[in-house]
Amino acid sequence: MEFWSRCACTANVIRRPAGYLLAAAVSLGFVLPVDRVMQELSRLRRDLPPVQIEAVLGGIGSGWPEKVVLDLHPELGLRVRSDEQGRWLIRNGRLVAGTGPRVPIWVPPIEILALRKPEAIHAWLDAFGVDRSANRLARCGEADCFVIGSSRSPGQVWLDKDRFEVIRVVLPEGRRIEFAGYRDWAGIRFPSKIEILDEHGALATLVLGGVSRAAIPKADEFSPRWVNAVSPSHRH
Repeated sequence: MEFWSRCACTANVIRRPAGYLLAAAVSLGFVLPVDRVMQELSRLRRDLPPVQIEAVLGGIGSGWPEKVVLDLHPELGLRVRSDEQGRWLIRNGRLVAGTGPRVPIWVPPIEILALRKPEAIHAWLDAFGVDRSANRLARCGEADCFVIGSSRSPGQVWLDKDRFEVIRVVLPEGRRIEFAGYRDWAGIRFPSKIEILDEHGALATLVLGGVSRAAIPKADEFSPRWVNAVSPSHRH
């Protein structure tokens, strides 16, 4: 009788859905393969819409704008605009077009928060020098994180192991981006503060005042034409 009870329990475990087994593995502290983490990210974000982010900017730059708007699209990239300093269009971590020759230091590389397709996530990780063969567990505040990228990897991405939310991004040049205060913004799960730091401390902080669902953009709204529409007085 005891033998058949044990068999029945085993059978029940085998019949558990894949999502249950994934949750059980994560809760026990198992390190998932990077490809499995990317698949889970893709699953969780399959319905994530384009978003518009309004933020108050603070930091070391005396001439920086006070308020900025970031438009984040899962496929088209990141648009950044400031009435005082112009516009920038970024795709896969690279400047496509801008009113200045380089991306300002206060612009965080946040495309990783919205990418939905595994191949797009892989391309972003490769662009930032993240070793996609390495994943380990590490403490991040009061929680545990998956750390994508080895200790020798130029870049790293830290994900909360339970929610798969991006907590930290380590950039190849030594800066890091911290994402804190995740909350629900009218159905969109997003951080409330983004901080850019180097080895000396904080460089820039964006305190988010609003995250909202954005309208589906027209073809030229994530193109150099959008950047070129800015007033010439904002070019430098």
